[in-house]
Amino acid sequence: MTNLILTTDTLHHKFFIKSISSLSKIFVIFETKKSNFKYKTKHHYKKKEFIFEKNFFFNDKIPTIKAKKFKDLNHKRSINFIKKKKFNNIFCFGIGKLNSNFLKSFKNKRILNFHGGNPLFYRGLDSILWSIYNNDFKNLYTCLHYVQERLDTGNIVFKKKIILKKKTQIHEIRAINTINTIKLYKKFLKLKKIKSKKQKRLGKYYSAFPSSKINKCIKNIDNYGTK
Repeated sequence: MTNLILTTDTLHHKFFIKSISSLSKIFVIFETKKSNFKYKTKHHYKKKEFIFEKNFFFNDKIPTIKAKKFKDLNHKRSINFIKKKKFNNIFCFGIGKLNSNFLKSFKNKRILNFHGGNPLFYRGLDSILWSIYNNDFKNLYTCLHYVQERLDTGNIVFKKKIILKKKTQIHEIRAINTINTIKLYKKFLKLKKIKSKKQKRLGKYYSAFPSSKINKCIKNIDNYGTK
């Protein structure tokens, strides 16, 4: 089995790739485009997150990942390149929305997405942060679902709870979600028959999490740890 991995060049995505590379044959494509928003989305804890992940994932030695790069996965150059590859499934992790043209181009392939959040309540961007902001810790999940044209609405294959310990801090949560993602990938590879469940409700769509709201997330995590 060969799987196509569509992701971005970040520490947690590199760790995901490094962790699954021995489990199955993979071909990796990095999407390089950056999203722009009308408000600030850069969070002050991100530097701390980088230092933590660099040590936690790689013991300060970041590996080089062999990957093809495209600015926009929906561009015809990207689609034509992928068409020439032989693979069984497409797995998406942290990329932009795949448009209808992309999905139609690979309608005979399984296209699945790792979503950090419970899509029945949180679709779109930064779902984990939005869940924490809403003090909705019961809906902290890592999810593997099929990709449809409407974002994060496809049938769910697996969900795994994101478990926070009493002293878990905000800069550590992405690593927990990443480890969950690796576990779900391993679980998928063991399946003889793939079963999935239709989503029973349409989760609310959220855009990128604003910098102005991040302190409330930190406060909610601190309060959660004292319960």
